[in-house]
Amino acid sequence: MRARLTRRTLLAVAAGSLAAPPRLARAADDLPFDIRVYGHFERMMRDGAVAGRVRLADAVAAPGVYAVGALAGLEGEVTAEGSRLFVSYGRRADGRIVPAPRDAEAALLVTARVDRWTAEPVEADLASMPALEAAVAATAGRRGIDVSRPFPFLVRGVVTGYAWHVLAGPGEPPGGGHGGRGGHGGRGRHAAAARVVRRGDRMAADLVGFHSGAALEGVISHPGERIHVHLLDPGRTVTGHLDAFGVARGAVLSLPAA
Repeated sequence: MRARLTRRTLLAVAAGSLAAPPRLARAADDLPFDIRVYGHFERMMRDGAVAGRVRLADAVAAPGVYAVGALAGLEGEVTAEGSRLFVSYGRRADGRIVPAPRDAEAALLVTARVDRWTAEPVEADLASMPALEAAVAATAGRRGIDVSRPFPFLVRGVVTGYAWHVLAGPGEPPGGGHGGRGGHGGRGRHAAAARVVRRGDRMAADLVGFHSGAALEGVISHPGERIHVHLLDPGRTVTGHLDAFGVARGAVLSLPAA
């Protein structure tokens, strides 16, 4: 009988095996949706571990891959939707999506394979990122997904009161860096990354997100948060990491089908 993986075991898998040179990481057998993790969020902030961990083309080679992450050297953001890559650079492209170079690598990337999604409407305004986090977990629990373990999700609709950013390489930004909830501060090279920041009241968007569960909080998400969410505009001209936002009633939340 397969032994149940504890939180400590999962963290060891994510932190230990993923410290290898850039190549495909091996997912823990007990992780659902073929989730694979390259790099370590907290180590980026604390230790400046920003070297490339995986080549993007390798990470999305299989069909049905969804992903979020940061480019090597903190040069930009990575989003994948159905194995289609969207890369944005802060300094080089001002946050706009550009074709990914053949040799582009990610310092942090979490991927999942999903063949079929099930969707349901968001029936009340979710005024904040923590409200969405709670709604995602509650909906997943009703669907029979184990919310102590990581899983992907999608949202299509209108985001409100939003702030999102694209990393722009090492530098000292005004107002902090790619940190955690409540100011996005922190220490280390990752916290001192420069950013291109966008803010607004309302925006139609598609969101690609991952819920970390307790097991991978701080590994695939900011410490103190359990969701890591990237934004794509409907025209697929921009993508970035959402720092703060709400979701308007009428959006559609999708979770992997059982």
